Amino acid sequence: MEQTIIFEIGIVLIFATVLAIISRALRQQLIPAYIIAGVLLGPEIFSIIKDETFIRVLSELGIAFLLFTTGLELDVERIRKSGKSIAFISVFQILITFLLGYYLSISLGFTEITSFYLGFILAFSSTMVVIKLCDEYNQLSTLHGRIVLGVLLIQDIAAVALLSTLFEKHALAIYQIAKPLITAMGFISTALILSKYIFPFLIKRFSRERELLFLFSLSVLFVFSTLSHVLNFSVAVGAFLAGIALASFPYNVEIAGSVRSLRDFFSVIFFVSLGMELKLGVFSSYLSEIVILSIFVILVKPLIVYFSASALKYERKTSFLSGIYLAQTSEFSLIIANSLLLAGIVSHEIFALIVALTLITMSLTPYFIAYGHRIFTSMEKILARLDKTLRIRRREIHEDMIAYIKKLKNHVILCGAHISGKRIIEWLVKKHIPFAVVDFNPEIVETLMKEGVPVIYGDVTHGEVLEYANLKKAKILISTIPDPEDNLFLITFAREINPNVLIICLAETYENAMKYYCAGADYVIIPKCIATEKMCSVIEKVQKNPEILKRMKKEHILFIETQEMKERSAAFDLVSEIKKILSEEKSRKG
Repeated sequence: MEQTIIFEIGIVLIFATVLAIISRALRQQLIPAYIIAGVLLGPEIFSIIKDETFIRVLSELGIAFLLFTTGLELDVERIRKSGKSIAFISVFQILITFLLGYYLSISLGFTEITSFYLGFILAFSSTMVVIKLCDEYNQLSTLHGRIVLGVLLIQDIAAVALLSTLFEKHALAIYQIAKPLITAMGFISTALILSKYIFPFLIKRFSRERELLFLFSLSVLFVFSTLSHVLNFSVAVGAFLAGIALASFPYNVEIAGSVRSLRDFFSVIFFVSLGMELKLGVFSSYLSEIVILSIFVILVKPLIVYFSASALKYERKTSFLSGIYLAQTSEFSLIIANSLLLAGIVSHEIFALIVALTLITMSLTPYFIAYGHRIFTSMEKILARLDKTLRIRRREIHEDMIAYIKKLKNHVILCGAHISGKRIIEWLVKKHIPFAVVDFNPEIVETLMKEGVPVIYGDVTHGEVLEYANLKKAKILISTIPDPEDNLFLITFAREINPNVLIICLAETYENAMKYYCAGADYVIIPKCIATEKMCSVIEKVQKNPEILKRMKKEHILFIETQEMKERSAAFDLVSEIKKILSEEKSRKG
């Protein structure tokens, strides 16, 4: 028996590894690969796995660890700072997608209870896939990347709340919703009390030894999961709350790192087990439903995000990319589907339909994120006509501000006023250097306008926006925009309009820096490179005089306290380069 179990776990991992390697070679995500491995191992094809019950138990551990680390890494402060606009986009998207998905499912002939859950399953997008791809393509620091991240965090919370409200089979009533919600509130209150009054004392004791801290975190996970099971909730709810209960402590990163290997191992088994539950016959019997729901996720869902972001006057490109990045169902959709199947609320056929839907939409996501800018360019005219038809109004350019900026000569144009840009603005104002700012974040634009800063709302990839900034007569063009494609367009366009303008950019990678130089940038600043040079300089000074480090430390702490932002170091280096260029230019003219 033991040999059989070990053999089957080994076979699961071998198949998952082989499919993962093939998937990566095809530039696809790993979750669909694991599910396909399960299909191959399951009764539908090779029927290699005999003890499916044991594999299902291991898969529940995968759900528990997956939700536990999600709770640990959930940054409540980041959600709070994301602002009212992202909260509005999230709530609007979840609510409208749910309602449209619900009525679409009803029209396709599904039962009321099935349609209810399908509506929510369609509303959720994959945090795991989207964040990984955005990070890979350096999109997390962009405006649309920040919007997507905020929406995903709120979706995760909504998904866990949904897991706590599994109803009776074929039933849907108010009292059935209220009862689990009241119990869930009590469960959450217990978690908060433990987090505030009991865990601090215990963690302080256990944090001295990594092994004890690791064992304590696992104990918290299983205590909460067991309590969740006793209260008739999904194990996932307890695991998520366990993560939340430990997330507020400074050791949450250490705990997440310790359990990540266990999470990855059991998560693979979970996704493989989903594939083993798949019945391939569903692809023929529910083919039209799968196609219709896939089209809904790929086309309608992004449009809902697009309209909600447009209602807040975000620029057309930002609204479009935010929507298309969320055009998939979630790993939470799979967890919810699995819970519904085990609870007997949905059939194997509906479960297989949800898995097929997730497979299709997740497989398309890498292409949407990689080619999002090109897709937008090809659809921009259609979107413009759509905006005109629906009378969607973007933020209007302030005529008085434009009139002032058009009078500027030998001025600085700053593209991007988020974090780094703010410090540059402060320095330009202090030195009385004429300048204009271009940004497409409506919140930043509104703040700058209130402060009297000359700012234009718009996308730098629209040439007329740069013409409004009087690019022809500008002396220096600075870009703190993180998006490589936007920067390449900016450099190329600027060189055509004003060949003599000095162009300075920030780059996240060495590869992007070389692209900017090839496109015509005068100087590219790579924060990582500057940080390394700064460190070498500090080491050299300390070797000559160790006491100098104490003075540098005091100066640095004072700087951090007065500026209230630790992330501004890159901006200071950029300002230094601007000073240097201006000084050299002044000396040359002199």
